[in-house]
Amino acid sequence: MEQKPTPSLRALLAHQRHRKADEHPLFPRRDWKLERDNGDTSLSYWEWVERVRQETGNLRLHAFQ
Repeated sequence: MEQKPTPSLRALLAHQRHRKADEHPLFPRRDWKLERDNGDTSLSYWEWVERVRQETGNLRLHAFQ
């Protein structure tokens, strides 16, 4: 049986379809770049988004606001 996407995944997929986004609306690339440049992650952007989303439960304090 095929598993249905979670609500957050559905929202992300809908967002990407409508904007052709290269960035998650809650997790800016500048935050990922900062972590990458500091050597804190070697993940790709979208892998990093998923890891941070799971770790924080979608609550994110952005390095830059």
